[in-house]
Amino acid sequence: MKNSNNKCSLRIALFVSIYPLGTSSVLLNLITMLCNTNKYIDLYTEPESLKVPFIPNDGVRLFIEPHRLHFFYRVCLKIKLFLLELFKKRSLAIQISQISHRYVKTAEWVAISLQKKPAYDIAIYATYPSLFISSFLHVKPKISIYYNLEFIDDSMGITADVDFRFVRQIERSHFRYIDWFFATSPKRAQIFHDQTQIPSDKIRVLPVLPLMSKIPISNKYFHKKFNLSESINIILITGSIGERLLQKEIINTVHTWPENTALVFHSWVDGIFDSGYGLSLKEESKDLPVYFSTEALCYNEMLASIASVSVGLAFYDDIDTNYREIFFSSNKIIEFLRCGIPVISSENKELNDFFMKYKCGFSISIENIPEALENILNNYETYRQAAFNVFHKNYSFEYFFNNAFDGILNL
Repeated sequence: MKNSNNKCSLRIALFVSIYPLGTSSVLLNLITMLCNTNKYIDLYTEPESLKVPFIPNDGVRLFIEPHRLHFFYRVCLKIKLFLLELFKKRSLAIQISQISHRYVKTAEWVAISLQKKPAYDIAIYATYPSLFISSFLHVKPKISIYYNLEFIDDSMGITADVDFRFVRQIERSHFRYIDWFFATSPKRAQIFHDQTQIPSDKIRVLPVLPLMSKIPISNKYFHKKFNLSESINIILITGSIGERLLQKEIINTVHTWPENTALVFHSWVDGIFDSGYGLSLKEESKDLPVYFSTEALCYNEMLASIASVSVGLAFYDDIDTNYREIFFSSNKIIEFLRCGIPVISSENKELNDFFMKYKCGFSISIENIPEALENILNNYETYRQAAFNVFHKNYSFEYFFNNAFDGILNL
């Protein structure tokens, strides 16, 4: 690897589509490391990925899909979905239309944008929606990398606007354009190999880990926002909201939590607690010390806010590979520990072994949350120091970055 004093001059493109770039520590760390090792990095994305503020590094040129195109294809999708419900059929044309506004149209925009530009030396497609770009490029890069941040497996079916079984077929069909495959943990790398039969020597690991930088300083964001005494221990759930994250079940345990505790939900999606599942969480938590926060905080602001809480919760339903295998792959867990915040997570063998070894949290069933909270809060400084130490002493993003890109940045 070349250091920042002797940068290589490769042309690198990073494609991010339908993914919260501003909150993704692994992508932000990837961008930082690429800027440290290379002069030219172009980042292509679309408005949906920028709902959380993203401030480009000095070495990054940011290209954003025009919002008018984004809006136009959303309108087309709604019309086609209406027709789908009307005629109760799911033809190949309808399936394609379901993903066109999100994936294909962004790919078309990128291809048109690059028509008159020299070919990139390295292209990195982050997440499966970005992978669609690879088949649209008129001039192919020398090296293409697919960074598989989220699995699509056979248990994922049809949601409101996407047939994931069909998307998975399309995802696999794009592998012929890819030279290297990155996974977010050794176990995911093995699962990805088993699912796709991609040779193991073509798969590298780049986990969700922190850079070895300063520990974020608490800003007491949630205490101030809800006018809570600093003696209150805030237990935080941050990120997505949905049934798969077992949040209603967690609320049902709050009445047995230790005294001076409060549960806070935080999401960057404005209005998410005013309808659907988010609203049902509010109704479930009436008369309980449960608070709901929505604000698109940038990455550093979010870290400072996390540093002000006492315990982080990270629960996932055991429904598919993506949710089942979260060790080294969850922003929540990593960012809590980076800030010195003990974690309580859903049951997971690897996480349980990890917490047993480093004494920085628990991997348990939901009904055992009250007991785990009591154990942590009664021995808080011990758990807090263990959380501080575990990643800063044993793991670093830089180490895995150097291994993952070994030989690639030198072409």
